Amino acid sequence: MGRRKKSKPNSNYLPNSFHQNFSGYVTNTIPERDIQKLKNNKQPRGGNTVTDFTSWIYDSIIPERNYSQNIKDGKEGEKRVYEEIVDNIDKSDDYFRRHYKGFLDNDWILEYEDLSDEKKKTYKISRLKFNNNPIFGKPDIVYRNRKTNDRIIIEVKSTNYYTNIPFGGWYNLQCQLWSYSHIDEFKDSNNIFLMGDIRIKRFNKRRVLYFYEKKIEYPPEYLYSHSGIYPRWRFIKEGKVNTNHENVNKFHEQCKMIFQIYGGEYVDL
Repeated sequence: MGRRKKSKPNSNYLPNSFHQNFSGYVTNTIPERDIQKLKNNKQPRGGNTVTDFTSWIYDSIIPERNYSQNIKDGKEGEKRVYEEIVDNIDKSDDYFRRHYKGFLDNDWILEYEDLSDEKKKTYKISRLKFNNNPIFGKPDIVYRNRKTNDRIIIEVKSTNYYTNIPFGGWYNLQCQLWSYSHIDEFKDSNNIFLMGDIRIKRFNKRRVLYFYEKKIEYPPEYLYSHSGIYPRWRFIKEGKVNTNHENVNKFHEQCKMIFQIYGGEYVDL
């Protein structure tokens, strides 16, 4: 009796190990009081970018925030992440692979990043319209699988160490990833995975070192470490929104509702 041949993995599908490690879909459900805040603050700075949309969400929920300082802090956090990966942004980087080695193997290539200060391409999102025009956006990180053409979209966020981080992500983070999943140029992906990379900002006190009896003082600085919370969803499954998954469907319907409160239109293509 001959030996049974081992079946070869199908290159059109991601391995089971990927799905096992990219799991745990949870959606932070918006309560009625926050929905009302959104309705009360309709279109304060309406615009046709994903940033306009998600900044409006933040402004509505936390109206007393220092907007300019939050933008500055967010950019600083992204800059720190970029500084860590800058030497590897050559389509074969290993920074995110080191942290997400469970699902980022060598088949995933870095397709796009918007963490550096350089001007990057802006993507058109025809499915989401505001004032009868499509909106535009720039994701932080996009990985594309060279075999399956699937994509992983990663959004980097930073927050203070004392901030409550919901397991399903903040509403603005959810809506940001949801918006990017509809980018026109990503329609050729049969599967699109979304993930939030949330960093915690901690203050590092002034350090004093001695070098050959010479005193050297280093100024205090902020350090950014992983929070351990990574909201994620398999949003597009086999070419369609993954509405069969309860949490993914909740995520989709919630983001669509918030976009409509903003004044936007979700176009069924």
